[in-house]
Amino acid sequence: AGRLDGSPCSESLGTVLQSALSDGHRRFVFDLSQLKSISSCGIGCLIRSHVRVKRAGARMVLLSPNRRVLQALVITQLVPKVFEVIETEREALDATLNSLGRYGEPASADRH
Repeated sequence: AGRLDGSPCSESLGTVLQSALSDGHRRFVFDLSQLKSISSCGIGCLIRSHVRVKRAGARMVLLSPNRRVLQALVITQLVPKVFEVIETEREALDATLNSLGRYGEPASADRH
């Protein structure tokens, strides 16, 4: 809850994210519902997370940002070009499950 604004977050989030990716997790829902505001550093943190997730062949969606946070992401043209925003937890889970197969590969991949 509160504000996403910089490097301590970026470092700890990067560590947690890398650990989750190393453990084989391929679907990430970033719940922004309690986030009141976001700075340019916080946006950078989300971008770095997105790049890390994408490079690993995984999927990341943003859950329920408030109007202020969403506006910052839209103004910077990150929504809808980079980030997918989902309104409910159920939709977020469906979106991530439908995009990746059982073992993390894209659902459309040929699995022989």
